[in-house]
Amino acid sequence: MTLISDQVEINRRNNARELARECGGQRAFADRINRQANQVNHIIGKTPRKNIGKELARHIETCFDKPSGWLDIDSNSVSEVSAIYDRLSPEMRKVALSQLRALEKASE
Repeated sequence: MTLISDQVEINRRNNARELARECGGQRAFADRINRQANQVNHIIGKTPRKNIGKELARHIETCFDKPSGWLDIDSNSVSEVSAIYDRLSPEMRKVALSQLRALEKASE
């Protein structure tokens, strides 16, 4: 892994853990993302065994109504982006998500 991909994995895990805390713990998180509790424990437990891949990261973001790439960003930045996103109207959220997805696709 490279330094950047290591940081993305750290960000994904930290941000997923925060989402789990906000929704009531790992079991509630597992239910929300349609995964088994043991699978969630493998990615965000005390001693995670697996990384959160790109596909799962995007799935988690969708389940929590977060923009694509939200999990990948440092939590300090996430807080700022999340606060802005939360203030947007539903129509503007759709526009923002569309633009973020286009940017993501262009960067692949």
